[in-house]
Amino acid sequence: MSLDVALNRAHPRRESFDTRHAPISNVEELPGGLAAPRPDREMPAGQYSKPISTPSVQPGSRRPEAEQSWFGRDPKQHPRDLPVIRQAFLESYHVLETHPQLLQGTGDANVQYDCHSAHVTRFYAAGGVNSPHLANPLSEQELVNTMLVGDRSVLEDLQVGEGETVRTVIARFLRKTLGEKYRVDLSRFSDSEMIDAIEYHILPNMVLFPGLSPPMVYRFRPIGNDSERSLFELLFLRPLAAGERHPAPPDPCFVTENESYASAPGMDAAMGHVYDQDTDNLRAQQQGFKASSKGTETLGNYQEARIRHFQNVVNLYLRA
Repeated sequence: MSLDVALNRAHPRRESFDTRHAPISNVEELPGGLAAPRPDREMPAGQYSKPISTPSVQPGSRRPEAEQSWFGRDPKQHPRDLPVIRQAFLESYHVLETHPQLLQGTGDANVQYDCHSAHVTRFYAAGGVNSPHLANPLSEQELVNTMLVGDRSVLEDLQVGEGETVRTVIARFLRKTLGEKYRVDLSRFSDSEMIDAIEYHILPNMVLFPGLSPPMVYRFRPIGNDSERSLFELLFLRPLAAGERHPAPPDPCFVTENESYASAPGMDAAMGHVYDQDTDNLRAQQQGFKASSKGTETLGNYQEARIRHFQNVVNLYLRA
């Protein structure tokens, strides 16, 4: 038998590798048409991502905005490894040192952290409140004036009435403006869903904000086998009106490490500055890890509980 014949007989036919219609056993379907990898293939579908799949925390029908490309995806390369950048967004205590401008309107040290399961954790950061770190807390009206970004001409209409709080005023304003913009009825959303930062992390690499403001998704991915860099994807979502077709996925706008997020077309400058501050923080953190004589992290008992939980679960998978 010739070598050519032997190879032809031993090599499977191309059609036997047609996996286009093969079932995907390690992908978890999430509300709103999202999906996340499911490392545990033995776990029944829907169990891995609990409680994300429960009605009380469904993101609803939202899809990336297609009006401007940046609003869909804004990937950025970071010069730090994947676990470092991922765990940096699991706590809110860094606001004091990294984002001091956010102390006026964010209860940073009062954030609630929950570890719902091995794969799903949450933090709940109230908006429209004073940080406990502020020596001179702002009044309700002053909080309104500091919380808004973008067009500030609407401040004349945002006056805190008697018996009201800034949370009530801002939530009412967002229901009206976002509802009119996207032709949806937002009356069913609570004040908390309208203005608070409610963040769910789904192991291994996805973060969801199921509220209306900010309506974001984070995704963290490696860049090949490069252990020194990783890709941070920032997606902005919007409500989908009844009967509206899902818009086509927008083209990603790539931002290099040394470019500001604000350079992405349409990105709000104030929000871009917040993510730039995170970039500087992560760069210093990566350098600190390498220079550490101890070689280990020191984590807070509560404020960084989600980071410890994440590391423990990852270690369980690595030892399996």
